[in-house]
Amino acid sequence: DGGTSSFASFCSATGGQGGRDQNNGGAGGAGSGGSINFTGQGGGAGTALTLSAKKSGSGGSSFFGGGGYGKHGSGEAGIAGGNYGGGASGATDGEDGGVGGAGAVMVMEYK
Repeated sequence: DGGTSSFASFCSATGGQGGRDQNNGGAGGAGSGGSINFTGQGGGAGTALTLSAKKSGSGGSSFFGGGGYGKHGSGEAGIAGGNYGGGASGATDGEDGGVGGAGAVMVMEYK
């Protein structure tokens, strides 16, 4: 999974989840405690048409980064999610899913 970013105890943002398996892409990251909090889109489900014709689910996109694309075929590892908070794609045939994108916190100073 992508890491969590924070600004002291004021606000935080989780990274996207790594892809789980052929049937489950990773969840997008989520912000909390800020004035504006974004949540990334969840990953898509995979499909298996035959024993050799498989596709993993694509990772979900966030406001700042795209999700990992789905893989075709057998024995394919997942693709990492984009920064910031993008979910990773799942894998096929028991391979590892991709790594979720890191979270991000943006702080704006007003004068």
